[in-house]
Amino acid sequence: AGHMLGDIFFPEVGRFDSSHGDWTRAKEELSEKHDRWQAVLRTAGVLVGAGLGTNAFSGEPDSQDVMEVNLGGYLGAQIGIGLVDVFNQMPEDYEDTQEPTYYGPCYDYNYVEDCENFQEWEADRAAADAWRGKRYRIQRGVGLVGAAGGAALAYNIRSAWQPGPADLAYASVAGVEGMALGAGTPIAIWDEYRDGGIRLGFHMGSMAGLAYAHSRPVTYDQTTFTAWNTAAANLLGSGIATIGDDELKSYMRIMMPIGAAGFAYGTWMGEDVVLTQNDRMLVSVGTSLGTWNSFMLGYIVDQGDTGQVAVGLGQIGTALSAMGSIYATKKTDVDLAYSAFVGTSAAWGLFYAGAAGIAIDPDWSDRQSAAVLLASSDVGAGFAAWAGSDSGFVRPQDAALASLGGLTGATLGSLITFMATDEESAVAVGSMIGATLGLAGGAYLTPRLRKKGKAKEQVALRVPDLPGEWRWSLSPALMENGDLGAQIGLSAFGF
Repeated sequence: AGHMLGDIFFPEVGRFDSSHGDWTRAKEELSEKHDRWQAVLRTAGVLVGAGLGTNAFSGEPDSQDVMEVNLGGYLGAQIGIGLVDVFNQMPEDYEDTQEPTYYGPCYDYNYVEDCENFQEWEADRAAADAWRGKRYRIQRGVGLVGAAGGAALAYNIRSAWQPGPADLAYASVAGVEGMALGAGTPIAIWDEYRDGGIRLGFHMGSMAGLAYAHSRPVTYDQTTFTAWNTAAANLLGSGIATIGDDELKSYMRIMMPIGAAGFAYGTWMGEDVVLTQNDRMLVSVGTSLGTWNSFMLGYIVDQGDTGQVAVGLGQIGTALSAMGSIYATKKTDVDLAYSAFVGTSAAWGLFYAGAAGIAIDPDWSDRQSAAVLLASSDVGAGFAAWAGSDSGFVRPQDAALASLGGLTGATLGSLITFMATDEESAVAVGSMIGATLGLAGGAYLTPRLRKKGKAKEQVALRVPDLPGEWRWSLSPALMENGDLGAQIGLSAFGF
C-alpha cells in the first residue's frame, strides 16, 4: 500500500517524460524529493500493515491464514490493474509517440529542431507522456482498492476458506483458460488486442477456480481431466476456425466458446474420475493415433496450396481423439500393456510400409504414398487390437520382447546389407527381413522364458531401484532419407 501511494502522490520524475529536454537541476531536485517521500510512505505502509495484521490475528497469526489474506490481496490488486488497462487504452493519436526512438515527421532531419512540425510533434508527445503518467497513477489507485478489498474478503472468510494444493492446481487451470478468454474477448468484440486482457483474464479465472474449489472440493485427477479437455476443446475450436475463416475476429468468436465449454465439461465430468496407469497409457496411445490419422487424412484430402484444410482437420482430429480417449477411461479399464501393444503395432505397420516403398520405389504421388503409410499403420493397430483382445491369440504383456527383437533385427539386417551394398532398396529389404526374423524370434522365446520364471525380468524392462513404475517403449522409425532408426521412450508412473 505504501509503495502504491508513493507512486500515486509522488511519481518518479521523468518516468513518463520522453521529450528531448535536458535533465535540469530543478528536475533533479524534484526527483530527489519524490524519492524521499516515496521511502517515507513505504516505511509507513510497512509499519501500519504490520500493526494491523498483528492486531487482526490477535497477536498469533496463523501461516495458512496469512497466505490466504496475501493471496486475496494479490488477486484483488491484479484484477484492479487489469480492469484499468482493458478499459483505458491509449488513444490512437498517441500510439506513434510512445517509442523513445520515434522522431515523428522529423525522422530524416539531422537536427530535430529544424523540422517545421517539431512543435506540433513535441506537443503530441508531451500529451502522450502526461496520459501515460495519469494512467499509471490510476492503475496504482484502483490496484490499491482491489488489494484492500481482496485482503479484507479473504480475512473475513479465513475460517471457512482453507485452499489446499489441489485447489490451487485447479485454480491455475481456470486461470489459464481465463487468460485465453481475456486475450481473445477484446478481439472478438472490438476487433483489437487490448493491454491488460491477459492479466485480467488469468486472475479472474484463478479467483473463479478458487471459489469453485471452495464450494465443491476438487482432486488432482479432476484437475488433470479438466486441463486435458480444456486444451482439447481449444484445439477443436482452433481447427474449426482455421478451416472456416481467416479473420482473427471470427477465429476468436469460434474458438473461445468451445474452449470455455471444454473447461466446463471437464470440470463436470471429472468429479468422479480416478486416473490410473492404464488410463494414462490409453490416453497417450489414443491421442497419438488420432493425431497421426487426422493430420495424414487432412494432407491427403487437402487440395489447396495453403495447407489450411490439412491443419484444421489435423487439429480437429487430435482434439476429438484426446477427448474421446480420456472419456473412455471413465467407461473401461484397458490394460497398459494392451494399449502399448496397439501403439507399437501401428509403428511396425508404418515401418513395413515405408521400407517396402523404398525397396519397390513405386511411381506414386506424395498423397498416394501418404495414403499407403496411413492404411498400413491402421492395419497394424487394428490387427493388434484384435490379436491382443480376449478373442485373439497374443498376450500383450509378452509383446515387449518381440518388439525388442524386431528392432534389433531391423538394425542388424540393415547394417549387414549396407556392408555389402549402399543401394537404398537393398538396405530396406535387409531391414525388413531382419525385423521379421527378430519379431518372430522374440515371439518364440517369450513363452519359453516365462515358463522358466524369467519372463518378468526379460519382458517388463523395468528400471530397478527407482521410485514408481518405469517402462520402456521401443519401436522402429524410418528417417526421411531412408535410413533406419529407432524411437525409444521411457514412461514413469506411480511416484
